[in-house]
Amino acid sequence: MTKNLAVTILISIVIAAVLIGLTEVGMSIYKEAPDYQDYCNPRQMMDKRSTKDECIDGGGRWIDENNYCEQICNQERYDQDSKIFNQQRFYIIGTIGLLLILGGLFITVPIIQWSGISSGGILIIQSIVMNFENKISVFIYLIIILIAVGLGVWYNLYRK
Repeated sequence: MTKNLAVTILISIVIAAVLIGLTEVGMSIYKEAPDYQDYCNPRQMMDKRSTKDECIDGGGRWIDENNYCEQICNQERYDQDSKIFNQQRFYIIGTIGLLLILGGLFITVPIIQWSGISSGGILIIQSIVMNFENKISVFIYLIIILIAVGLGVWYNLYRK
């Protein structure tokens, strides 16, 4: 009995790790995070734009004394795109985490219960940490999780 329980726990941990990895890799395939280098380059970039107008139209700053175009850092746009990316990531990863927890609560096979609940919990915590700026979304999401888990626990306690 103890040996079977230990094996079941170890397999559950491996399954949980694989589920988390699959979610992360799947998310990175679905949507790539904004790259800081695309918005802000710390070094001056020599640009092939030959005129001041082409430089300014391309989002650069023309340096008259050296006749070259310097790339301008667009920190606000990077922050805005990162916030949108984190919000989307929150909804996707959080939803997958919620589904895993619900699967763990309603499926009676112990290995699936432990894997689903543990991996779902980790994904939900991760999504909350990454999107904590939007406190209202996080609060509403936690209320939904609390209700869903409460219903799952109630179902498991009172089913025949």
